[in-house]
Amino acid sequence: MDIGSYAGQADSEYGRRLKIPLRGISKIQAAKAKGKTFETAIAGTGKDAGPACATPKDFKGWKLK
Repeated sequence: MDIGSYAGQADSEYGRRLKIPLRGISKIQAAKAKGKTFETAIAGTGKDAGPACATPKDFKGWKLK
């Protein structure tokens, strides 16, 4: 996920990327997901109080909604 200048916001003080893992989504789950959405939650604020970046350490996986 691109954040700030990486997302095209030229006047942003941030230029970061957040890598959300796709692990845990199998081909079988993806096939069953027709018409549904995969959802996850991560912390959006980094240790420096700016937007989170890198790969989230507390990733708890995906839910099908």
